[in-house]
Amino acid sequence: MSTPEIDKLTISEWRGLGFFYERDDAQRTWRIRANRKGIAAFCGILRAYARDVDNEPVSQHEHLGPYGYLKLVTWPTPEIRLDGIYGGRPDFERLAAIVEKATQGLREPSSVVLNGEYAENNEARLEIVLENIDFDPARADPALDHAQGA
Repeated sequence: MSTPEIDKLTISEWRGLGFFYERDDAQRTWRIRANRKGIAAFCGILRAYARDVDNEPVSQHEHLGPYGYLKLVTWPTPEIRLDGIYGGRPDFERLAAIVEKATQGLREPSSVVLNGEYAENNEARLEIVLENIDFDPARADPALDHAQGA
């Protein structure tokens, strides 16, 4: 059950993250929704994970966002799964570069789906939705009471 206090915290966490994500099970897709600044934040998180030597051991992981559904997981091979993005530390750096290159020429609003660019045998795809400059990730969360200031 959501309360106004929890909603305010969740709003703050989405805005601090800089992007909104959701998993579409029917499409087997992780969708990242963000403006250019939010895409840069997503790539920054991937790169920070890649640089952190504490993330070297297999199965080390980090949950993202207020709900923690999307996770980055250190794994011997790169793969996008329904529970997160897997790979070695260099793979996360490579994924950040793939996302930057794929979104560089996009115009707002539009999207690009990444699948084989990161790994050959993905369980899920990664869709990057480039939103308009005024996109607010908190407003994209359907679980929030938007009348309370989201």
